[in-house]
Amino acid sequence: MEQNSRQNWLHPDYQRPMRRMGVFLLLLALIQLFAWLLSTWLKSKDLPGYLPIHTLLETISIVVSMMVFAVGWSTGDRRIASNIILLCCVFFSVGVLDFLHTISYSGMPDFISPNNQQKQLNFWLFARTLAAVSLLWVAVRAWRPFKFRSTYYLLFISLIGMVSIIAWSIVYHQNWFADTFIPGVGLTPFKKNIEYIIILVNLVTAAVLWRKMQKVQPFNIVLLFGAVCTLAMSEFYFTLYTTMVGSYNMLGHIYKVVAYLLIYRAIVVEVIEEPYNLLKQNQQKLELLLRASNTGLWDWDLQTNHAFYSPEWKAQLGYLADELPDHYTTWESLLHQDDRESALGYLSKYLASSNDEYVSEFRLRHKDGSYRWTISRGKKQYDRHGKLTRLVGSQIDITERKNADIALLNLNHELSESRQHLREMASRNDAIREVEKKHIAREVHDELGQVLTALRMDLSLIRMRFSALDPSLNDKVSDMKLLVNRAIQGVRNVATNLRPVALDMGLVAAINWLCNEFTRKTKIACVIDVGCSNIELDEVRATVVFRIVQESLTNITRYANASKVQISFDFRCGEMLLEVRDNGCGFDCAAVDHKKSFGLLGMRERALALGGLLKIISIPNEGTMIVLSIPIDLDPNKENL
Repeated sequence: MEQNSRQNWLHPDYQRPMRRMGVFLLLLALIQLFAWLLSTWLKSKDLPGYLPIHTLLETISIVVSMMVFAVGWSTGDRRIASNIILLCCVFFSVGVLDFLHTISYSGMPDFISPNNQQKQLNFWLFARTLAAVSLLWVAVRAWRPFKFRSTYYLLFISLIGMVSIIAWSIVYHQNWFADTFIPGVGLTPFKKNIEYIIILVNLVTAAVLWRKMQKVQPFNIVLLFGAVCTLAMSEFYFTLYTTMVGSYNMLGHIYKVVAYLLIYRAIVVEVIEEPYNLLKQNQQKLELLLRASNTGLWDWDLQTNHAFYSPEWKAQLGYLADELPDHYTTWESLLHQDDRESALGYLSKYLASSNDEYVSEFRLRHKDGSYRWTISRGKKQYDRHGKLTRLVGSQIDITERKNADIALLNLNHELSESRQHLREMASRNDAIREVEKKHIAREVHDELGQVLTALRMDLSLIRMRFSALDPSLNDKVSDMKLLVNRAIQGVRNVATNLRPVALDMGLVAAINWLCNEFTRKTKIACVIDVGCSNIELDEVRATVVFRIVQESLTNITRYANASKVQISFDFRCGEMLLEVRDNGCGFDCAAVDHKKSFGLLGMRERALALGGLLKIISIPNEGTMIVLSIPIDLDPNKENL
């Protein structure tokens, strides 16, 4: 419960740093408490040699202020938070005011007008007020970049102008300002009240920063919190003294130097250390990523032929970082002899071309003597004059991928051969089946047909001999003859389905017969267009073409809802071309392929088995076209397959 309450006050990222900062601030507070308890002794006690000490402390403050400005301003990064630029410009102005305060101090040579306590304290109060108000603004304002670079200069010029007006007013019109110190008496109420207001502003800033620590902030909030708290304690010292050269004055300046150092540290961490730490982390992540992805880096200087090869690049080939010289010729010497000409030729063409991306695959010799496949990617680098100076890129070992590709190619080849063997077996089985069908059709037609014909003749003879003896026998014989006629027609149909007799008269005659039967049964017009009058195919090819046309007409009957069918034949470039086109409803080829229609699949496989190709082109509501191409040898001197 206590831990959850603490997390509500501070984000976990700030708990540990704030504990250290809390100890540091507590130490400063204890010193201040101890000094306050000795106020009766320290209040009016002068320190010997105070002026050199004051000058030293103020010089340190001025130097730190200028360092804050130099570090923040010189980044030149537009993405940096505008509050950093604001602090830089403000502390440049504060440094100028502190410098004017220092050279206006009593005991220093007069700066334009006579130096005195009023003059130095006026510069002091303006510097402290500007710092306190600016820190409050930084704490409240969102940490985001300025939209325009010109805003930087506008802010800087505005602050310099304001400091110039303040300096002019104090130097030439000191009487415009209220008294801040009366010799022999000490600080005036006006001066003390101003110091209390500055303390209050710093405490409000600390409260705002404390509240913001509930969430992670994009700046070093802990150091800024410590700085404003230290500034508040510093200002408290300047409400206690009665002499300008006392201990409280010195302690206040020391606390101010500490606060400035904390602010400088916050700026350095934000502008320099944090980006470098982030860069270091990203570099470590990149190295880990490169190592995990087996990616080597290379950088080739085209002017000197010097080449950098990363340790991972060398490790891909089995070498340590110092075992291969960093020179372009190293890569050349490792190239496989069969890849050398192509790799160097491609590189030369790339360098002479306007292409920006370089991609090349080649083999490099491993330390063990084997060769590793690699893919190298690069990009051209130009100098400020546009001259090509370097080529940088990466390299990945793809040996395993290449081996896998080769294995896959071999597997695909074996699979293709296996499928072709299956097609040949299927084609052979179809051929055997067609032969068996032909044989069965002839046996059925000849044997069973002859028996039934003889039976019909016997029935006619019975009616002629015995119908006069038994009139009822005539009707019975007529009924039996009808049954025999039906059986004869059935035998003919079975024989035709097994092997159309028209096939024995040639492919064109068989297709004509098939179309006539199709039109007779479906009343759909079927037109045949024969581009070549002499179409002679071997029996295997003729049977395949016939069966594909037969299956096409069957599908048209079942699904097309067509009114016209056109079949065309032709020979082109040693191929027989067949087209079966209808004007039916069509269909979505992708959807049919997804359903794996065995009829269409069988047609394709029949064509593939003969080295041919079958295409199905169909558009919904626009009909279907089946295109078959089969290679064929038209030389009559060669034996048909």
